[in-house]
Order: sequence, then structure tokens, then C-alpha cells
Amino acid sequence: MLRIVRAPLVDTLLRLQAEEAVFRTEKHNYFIIGRAARQATVVLGLSGQPDQVLDVPRVLTARLPVVKRFSGGGHVVVDSNSLLVSFVFGRDILPHVDPYPRPIMNWSGELYQRVFARLGLQQFHLLENDYVLRASPHAPALKFAGNAQCLSSDRWVHHTSFLWDFEPSNMTCLRKPAKAPEYRAGREHDSFLTCLREWCPWHTIDDVEDAVVDEVRATFGPLQEVPFAEIVPAVSRTYLPRHTRKINLENPPG
Repeated sequence: MLRIVRAPLVDTLLRLQAEEAVFRTEKHNYFIIGRAARQATVVLGLSGQPDQVLDVPRVLTARLPVVKRFSGGGHVVVDSNSLLVSFVFGRDILPHVDPYPRPIMNWSGELYQRVFARLGLQQFHLLENDYVLRASPHAPALKFAGNAQCLSSDRWVHHTSFLWDFEPSNMTCLRKPAKAPEYRAGREHDSFLTCLREWCPWHTIDDVEDAVVDEVRATFGPLQEVPFAEIVPAVSRTYLPRHTRKINLENPPG
């Protein structure tokens, strides 16, 4: 049975460490969902170099903590207006999905298309590995979520940060990436990103969370509720290789 872990407003570093721990040391399948912590936090992909992907002076001025996660992908600023969803799966739970980045993205895109249909939002698309919203076929595609993955020989993680809303000044802490999807067309963050609140103001972030849970339950059947506190001890296992960590921008490692 798929385990559901509700993790509302959990510290971002601890949440990602727990995800890495159950990915690396357990065989259970997990669906982890909840709003990010109230403290806005910059999250970097595994290969992200702070001086290349961040406006470091802005981050320091804003006093935002910076966390490097164990998965690849891009970089994002999350806070309590971000809904974080992670699937930590063994290969056997979705035998029809090849455990490689593109098939996993396609599976997730189909799942979330059904999620947003539940909310009456038909403008959702998977485009160049991004979840986007588009008012019409010829309108610019606007990104509203970030994705990242980590794959091993027998397990994989796919996690997403959905932006229900965001503070524009926080997004200025992120530099324009050197490699960007074609549909971005050189746009700055303020004309490339959007938030779900603007597209479905009749809903709340809790409605979005409920829709994700309902669709996952419809897909996988009954879910086993597991408290977040139950997976936290996995973080302290001494043999666990840790890639998720806090980054000190004032005194970076040499």
C-alpha cells in the first residue's frame, strides 16, 4: 500500500533530508505532500553552484536560508504559499513506466492534468519538462511549478514545488539560468513565472492539496497514513550518504 505522509509547514531542510533518507534506506513507497515552511528558503539542485545561479548579495540581504537538495533539476524559492509534492517510489509500483526521466515526467504530467481538471483548470500542460499554464494555444506558456528527480538502480524520486503564490522580490534572488527551455524565449522571471492563485482564485491552496490527494488515491487505491515524525529518525542513520545540506553563502566551502 502506498504510504502518504502529510508534512505541512515542515522545515525545508528537514523535509528534504527525510525524503533523501527514505529514498536511500527504505523499500516502502511514499507520497509526501504539504505546504513548505513559512520561512522563505532557496532550494538548489544538486549541481547548482551558488555564485552561478544566485544573486548572492540579494540572498544575503534578504537573509534567506539556502539548501542544496539531493536531486537534480533547477532552483526555486519556496515558502508557505508553495505546495510540495514528492513521490518516492520503487520500480515495481508503476511497472508500465520505464524508470527514466522522460517516462516519469510523462506519467506525472498525466497525473497532474487529472488533478487540475478536478479544479476546473484546463490550461495545464507539460512542456519541455515544465508544468505550465497557457491561456490559449498561441499565448505564452507560464511556468508555475518546478520539478526535480533522483534515480537509483531500484528507486526514484519525483518532486514538485507548486507556486500557489510567491513574493516577486524573492524570485529576483535567482539568476537567469545559462541553459533554459526554448519556450522561455529569454524572458525574465517576472514575465516567465505565474502563480496558481491567479488562475483559479475561487480555490485555495488547501483545495489544490486535496485534489492531489484525491487523484493519487483514485490512481493507487487506499493510502496508508504515516506521520512525518515517523520518517524523521531515518535522517540520523549514520551510514546514510547525505547530499541534502544547508549552504553558508558567507563562508562557502573551499
